[in-house]
Amino acid sequence: MQFSLQHKSSSLVLLILLMIMVIAWCFGPMVLHPNDYYLSAGGDGIRNYYAVAYYAKYDGGLHFTGMNYPYGEHVMYTDNQFPLAFAMSIIQSTLFNISAYTVGIINYVMFISLILSAVFLYLLLYELKVKSWFAIPAAIAITIVSPQLQRMGGHYSLAYVFFTPLLLYLLFHLQQSKRKVKWTLVLSAVIIFFGLTHLYYLAMAGAFILCYVMVSVNFEFFSNKKISDQSIWPLATVLIAFVFIEGIIFLTDPVTDRIKIPYGFFQSYATSESVFNPPSWSYLKNLGFTKIISQTSQGYAYVGITVDIAISLCSLLLLLFIFHRPTFRKIIPGIPGFLIIAVIASIPVLLFSMCLPWRWNMMELLNQFSFIRQFRALDRFAYVFIM
Repeated sequence: MQFSLQHKSSSLVLLILLMIMVIAWCFGPMVLHPNDYYLSAGGDGIRNYYAVAYYAKYDGGLHFTGMNYPYGEHVMYTDNQFPLAFAMSIIQSTLFNISAYTVGIINYVMFISLILSAVFLYLLLYELKVKSWFAIPAAIAITIVSPQLQRMGGHYSLAYVFFTPLLLYLLFHLQQSKRKVKWTLVLSAVIIFFGLTHLYYLAMAGAFILCYVMVSVNFEFFSNKKISDQSIWPLATVLIAFVFIEGIIFLTDPVTDRIKIPYGFFQSYATSESVFNPPSWSYLKNLGFTKIISQTSQGYAYVGITVDIAISLCSLLLLLFIFHRPTFRKIIPGIPGFLIIAVIASIPVLLFSMCLPWRWNMMELLNQFSFIRQFRALDRFAYVFIM
């Protein structure tokens, strides 16, 4: 069969090969000897290698005995990538000493995550009728500028870069397919998997899908003057995943006096500088209009210059909408409705990652929604906007 970039399978093979080359170039000998290299030799990084290895070797179920001696801890609060650690514990007890290869396994899971991110981005772009010659480099570029890559320095469970691309891909299929039950269950299972890996994934998926549904309902109403039952299915995925995970925690967590309002809500959030400016730099620095703000690793969420350009183009579209509607109506049909809704839906999630409006002297209102203060690293919600 003649090779063609338009052929989906051939394009995927090429994409995967290119991503393997990128990973090999960036990580060098670690690709061939993953068990010989720590991505972090201290702090949270070494602890998170240890947590997976300890659970795989000594534990099972939902209780982790490697912390908080002599009481132990619920696995959901140990950052030990529970689905991965649980699978390793089964292999450990039935086949061989897999815990000895924990470092290599975690490293390779993150490498594979990069490949999967590019694959699902390409598949989504393919479904949106983007040509392969553009979709392939775009998928690679979006993947390698993801700020989630910074989590490879310690927070390995948050380095699953393919989380948002997969979420978008499945949500697109849920909206387009007539087999709603099937895709609802698939998307629910994916959110549950990621939620069990790290609870922040559950929160990010829930926040984005809720915003997506609200934008979609308004988009449909203003376009067709009616509202269908399309929004029920995405909401069902969030409800199923939330009830499942929170139900497990409620039924199995032996601790009854956990802090309701932990420290950190106002300590780690994204800013306009950390999202839209390169690290320790500013687009307007030479004009003297703004100062350079050095971002901490927690607040860093730079979208990349390509997204900055796209945002500028979207601003131009907004001006056309305001001042010259005929031109706007000619351009907008060429942009897939799903993409428009997803981008708009990601904006409230981005604002939340910036701790807005809560840091605008709105403590009293925040206290009325104290459950929101369970999150101690709001900048992580920016991942949804960036991808």
